[in-house]
Amino acid sequence: MAKHALGTPTLASVKEIAYISTYPPRKCGIATFTSDLVSSTSQLNKLKGQTVISIDGKRICKSAYGQIQYKIGRDSPEDYEFMAGLLNRSTVDVVNLQHEFGIFGGENGSYICTFLEKIEKPVLTTLHTVLPSFENAIKKVFDQIVACSDIIVVMNQTTKDLLKQYGFSGKKLKLIPHGCPDIPLVHSDRVKNDLGLKNRVILSTFGLLSRGKGVEYV
Repeated sequence: MAKHALGTPTLASVKEIAYISTYPPRKCGIATFTSDLVSSTSQLNKLKGQTVISIDGKRICKSAYGQIQYKIGRDSPEDYEFMAGLLNRSTVDVVNLQHEFGIFGGENGSYICTFLEKIEKPVLTTLHTVLPSFENAIKKVFDQIVACSDIIVVMNQTTKDLLKQYGFSGKKLKLIPHGCPDIPLVHSDRVKNDLGLKNRVILSTFGLLSRGKGVEYV
């Protein structure tokens, strides 16, 4: 269970957020999502600060691009523990963990559990993938992540229902639809020409492409 003695602060009291995620310039859907989230939150002018701690191939260091200030070496378990200690001593109010399978090091991404065991700040975890069934080893890591989080954010009702079936508390679960960047509406024919897709029908889907989604039948 989440064990943060400070408790989860109210939205009005949150002044600083630290994000644990991949981040640009890494080409990754979660990185793009987090970058958009940081940018949109900045426009609210409600926070004193936002810190992004990127999952990367190198140890912790300062970085010159974007909002990144620190890094966690993906496959360095000591980095996860070190960063938890650093955040515990910081003025950060809430840690937002962006979770996706394959981002974190260790067997089935278990190194992030080391971070969650050590962190003393409230943790809000955004789940990008929840499967109808997990292999036991993956489920063990997943269960620990959910149990150690004070709030779980999902992006559609189906995912929320799945978590309830797994036995997780409804009070902990928050539904925030994924959304997309606000971009100007333009005529699709012009865009298709630019992409070399003139006179072709375009279908879209969200999430990773995988077997069983029916895309192959289309």
